[in-house]
Amino acid sequence: MRSGLPDLVAVAAELAEPVDPEDEHAVRLREPDADQPERALCRAVLAAHAALVPPTMCDDPPPA
Repeated sequence: MRSGLPDLVAVAAELAEPVDPEDEHAVRLREPDADQPERALCRAVLAAHAALVPPTMCDDPPPA
């Protein structure tokens, strides 16, 4: 496993989370989703490749 990979994936997933437009603090901190379309792209990539993540998190080599 690459050092720091779990942390990197966790941060990417957290930053890709949609911002609740009713949460004024979140909107100020991270801007509305309409202003950050890359969040939706990140969510799509994370969802499409979610099955590939667990094998990279363990110390054992992936099955052949």
